[in-house]
Formats: sequence, structure tokens, C-alpha cells
Amino acid sequence: MVEAAIDGDPFARTDLFHPFSRNLHYPRTVLVATNLKPGLDTLKLCVADQKDNDRSGHALRIMHFVAN
Repeated sequence: MVEAAIDGDPFARTDLFHPFSRNLHYPRTVLVATNLKPGLDTLKLCVADQKDNDRSGHALRIMHFVAN
């Protein structure tokens, strides 16, 4: 799980687990914010300390950031 905060807003948790991601790095795009105003934004990411019992660790691999 990852926690993301945009422009000083409170952190929002996103569960990154996917059934195909067990034991491999499954590349996919995850949306953490919508309806941002035009201009510069600041993103803060934290790997959450919480996880579901059926998951074995806390890991995050970021390959790209995408803005639309």
C-alpha cells in the first residue's frame, strides 16, 4: 500500500496489490489523484506500514510518473 498527498492535502491510501503481482513486479499504471488544477503540483509518497495478512512485505517500484 502507498500513501499519496498532493499539494499538502491529507495522505490518501491506495492498495497497489493485484492478483498477478504476487512474486513478480507486475507493471501497471495506478491513479493517485484526479481533477488537479492547472499548474505545478507537489506529490509526496510514503510506503504504508499497513498491509493485509495474506501479503508478505512492503515494497514499491516506481518506473514512471505520468501526468495528464
